[in-house]
Amino acid sequence: MNHETLKEMIIKKIDDYLADNVTEKEANKWALEIIKKYPFHDSDIAFALMDLMCSDEPERYRTAREDLIWRRDRLTGKKSKKRRESFRRGD
Repeated sequence: MNHETLKEMIIKKIDDYLADNVTEKEANKWALEIIKKYPFHDSDIAFALMDLMCSDEPERYRTAREDLIWRRDRLTGKKSKKRRESFRRGD
């Protein structure tokens, strides 16, 4: 699978998750399957998949919707707002 196709698949899954079209568990399982199946060397792809995997974690560790939007914007090449301060501090 080429790099752009993989990015498009991840963007669609993030959009589906944000629109409540897939559950947290489904997003987690899908991301794990992609990580196991496809090699990639792009940090934006790696972090997006990890963020989707963390969507199924307890509330304290769960990836915030705003962070998934930020990650999706990075994958699409949009200029996005600066990340939330709490995300960088790990709060």
